[in-house]
Amino acid sequence: MKAEFFKDENDFIWFYYAKDIYMRKNKHKKAMSNDDAKKRADKLQQNRDIAKKQLIKELETFEKCYITV
Repeated sequence: MKAEFFKDENDFIWFYYAKDIYMRKNKHKKAMSNDDAKKRADKLQQNRDIAKKQLIKELETFEKCYITV
């Protein structure tokens, strides 16, 4: 897809024009509903938050081990 955008004086970006739009086949046979997509996005965000907390905890543990030495 080729698209054009417009930035106004308030620094808002507006979608202006699109051409050469095409669709590709979905790899999965079952299409997701809007609600299913939102639930999946929420679950992915929760997993990211858990991973961030775990990484922070590991970094803090690493710092404690090497700062005290």
